[in-house]
Amino acid sequence: MSFVARFMLGAFLFLVGQILVWYHINGQFLSDWVKARPWLMSLCGIPISFVYIYATHHLVIAFDGQLWPQRLIGFAMGMIAFAFLT
Repeated sequence: MSFVARFMLGAFLFLVGQILVWYHINGQFLSDWVKARPWLMSLCGIPISFVYIYATHHLVIAFDGQLWPQRLIGFAMGMIAFAFLT
């Protein structure tokens, strides 16, 4: 897989993860159904964790094993998601 493909996939997965976390955390204020089921919502954190694991995997490989670039990309995707969702 090329650098561009891994970069795009990793950035996309981080964006998806950030969107899911936003709903995961703020869903209690948006829906009574979510507010009444905190244990179910807690279990949703497991698949969200896998999204972040795969995003990190692809970006670390794309950047030849360096960890900082993926951290900055994840932060940027979080800022973008938060700005649009909030």
